[in-house]
Amino acid sequence: MTASKIAEKRPHVNGNPTGPSIGKNKKRPVRVLHIGKYFPPSPGGIENFTADLIPALAELGVESRAIVHDDPRFPKPPNAGGFSPERVPCLGTFFFAPVSPGFPRAISRAINDFRPDLIYFHMPNVSAFWALFLPRARKIPWVLDWHSDVAPSKIDWRPAAAYPAYFPFERAMLAKARAVIIHSKPCLDHSRPLKKWRRKCRVIPLGIDPARLAPGAHSKNPKIRIWTEKDPSFRVLAVGRLSYYKGHDTLIRAAANLKGVSLVIAGDGERFAALADLIRRMGPGDRAILAGRVTNAELARLMDACHCLCLPSLERTEAFGVTLLEAMSRSKPVIASDIQGSGIGFVVRHKETGLLTRPGDETELAGAIRLMRDRPEMARQMGEAGKKRFDAHFHIRAAARKIASVFETIVS
Repeated sequence: MTASKIAEKRPHVNGNPTGPSIGKNKKRPVRVLHIGKYFPPSPGGIENFTADLIPALAELGVESRAIVHDDPRFPKPPNAGGFSPERVPCLGTFFFAPVSPGFPRAISRAINDFRPDLIYFHMPNVSAFWALFLPRARKIPWVLDWHSDVAPSKIDWRPAAAYPAYFPFERAMLAKARAVIIHSKPCLDHSRPLKKWRRKCRVIPLGIDPARLAPGAHSKNPKIRIWTEKDPSFRVLAVGRLSYYKGHDTLIRAAANLKGVSLVIAGDGERFAALADLIRRMGPGDRAILAGRVTNAELARLMDACHCLCLPSLERTEAFGVTLLEAMSRSKPVIASDIQGSGIGFVVRHKETGLLTRPGDETELAGAIRLMRDRPEMARQMGEAGKKRFDAHFHIRAAARKIASVFETIVS
């Protein structure tokens, strides 16, 4: 059976939820099997969102289990009574995708043991395609969480090269799904894969749990300790994987000639060495720090110490910007790229909660940083407005209620 010919089947459903707390008044809670790429401590916006969402769904009566890839770079934390996913070993990665031959067996085992009412796929994720070939998985209703298209890049040739092989399976997943959750209307409007399936799509903004970022004791990282405790300059923070589309080189160039401005980039990735070399060549020296991967406690300290957060991404692979929510939850103004087809312009209200700049325009980005530096009262007001917007739209509880409502509609 080819991927494009896999037919959608009416699932057998257990339970009959009747309200927002969809597990109440039932013999057992509604059970949702999450299929993800990674899970904390592996860093990333999707990973943090998933980790925040699962306990928020539990408060609404939804019981979750999750299957993700093991990430050997980040040791599995001890289970201290919190949620722990099944982490499936990988042989490595190919074109950004984990290679995990054991993933279909893990899905089948979870279906047998957990008996989910619904499978919730966090996309993009090549390993999710295994479910297309598992008869028991096809009998269960599916919901896709469409975090991002596999967007072609002007910077890196690999996404466009891999997409022809990816597309037939992606299309089959969309055909089988009962609903597709996407996190902003701009992303939906510019998504070519979703054009045929708009009737299935539900726009639900992402959310985070601000309690996740609780400041801890003094950091053991001397770079972070100096920046947060001794640096008197205007402090700009960027957070994210050091990847081709993140635009960190644009930010380094923008900040290089700004007096009284220091920059910390928190994150790790394939461009670490290239960015370190750029810092040496551009000359900002100690005013630009690559902090590497940071813990949630260290991130909280950096957020509290910074004057603004910058997200200088270049392409709509940056579909939302969870780090923007983390900054807004702590009353920090933000500077971000106004990327067509991304949700960033939905998250950030220009000149209200932050400033939007043209992607890749280091002159305009430098001007935005300078404006924040020179007008501290404006920056403070933007931070306060961002906190109000976060509280109104982007807390994980709001996202969980809306997602649980989609689950309710499907399983009932």
